[in-house]
Amino acid sequence: MKPIDRFKTISKEFDADLKAVLAKHGYAMEPRRIVFDRDAATAHLKLVLIDTLYRTENGELPDPARQHFKTYYTLYDLKLEWLDMKVNFEGKIYTVVGLNPRKPKNCVVLRNDATGNLANCSTQSLKYRLAQKARV
Repeated sequence: MKPIDRFKTISKEFDADLKAVLAKHGYAMEPRRIVFDRDAATAHLKLVLIDTLYRTENGELPDPARQHFKTYYTLYDLKLEWLDMKVNFEGKIYTVVGLNPRKPKNCVVLRNDATGNLANCSTQSLKYRLAQKARV
């Protein structure tokens, strides 16, 4: 097995264990950057304190994309009732799950109901699908 493959395997186990320990002490780990060299790996971690005031009723942290949709939907000429709406895109069923203001051209965040993968689309594309009665 190559050293880089071993680093990647260790990295997955390390992430899982570290997240559990951090959650126990009220911290979370932001996505990290790891650089793999031929025989070494360097990871940059950023730990953040979890504020319990921002947790949902079931104790989980809120989804930022969902919060962005609720906050900025009027700026993008969207409607709040479109959140959690199911839409048909070329035969695939997607659910509108949020908004990503960092992607102004494709800011609507969708979840593929079959695979659970996230995708993005433009506000115009979403409006077009809704106007064409592509709702499910």
